[in-house]
Amino acid sequence: LVAMACRNESTSAPEATPAGGSEPTVDAKEVGRSVVDAMARGDWAASTSDFDGTMQASTNAAQMQALWGQLTTMHGAFKEIQDVRVEAGGGYQLAMVECAFEQGTQVVQVTVDTAGKVSGLFLR
Repeated sequence: LVAMACRNESTSAPEATPAGGSEPTVDAKEVGRSVVDAMARGDWAASTSDFDGTMQASTNAAQMQALWGQLTTMHGAFKEIQDVRVEAGGGYQLAMVECAFEQGTQVVQVTVDTAGKVSGLFLR
């Protein structure tokens, strides 16, 4: 199952860092969690509210609803977010949101840019 992916890696900007620090200033963990929380609640508009311009142009609330429907058809009802970890990748932060369903788990990768906007969404 492949989800929406709309980012241009060849023009990616470096991660935002605080003055004198090395940690990104954007909380990708919270962004990833909020996208999945919104989908689990059935709040399709909220699930797309943090999308960047490219994602907004290519992915709408109905597509997010269809994606969530595919997940619940494959894995049963959503139970909880078990963990969220963040990895760096190509100037982006990758929020790996591990979701527990009745019949298994699924990692939803939410790609977050330096402005805190969602620039990609993948199922792992």
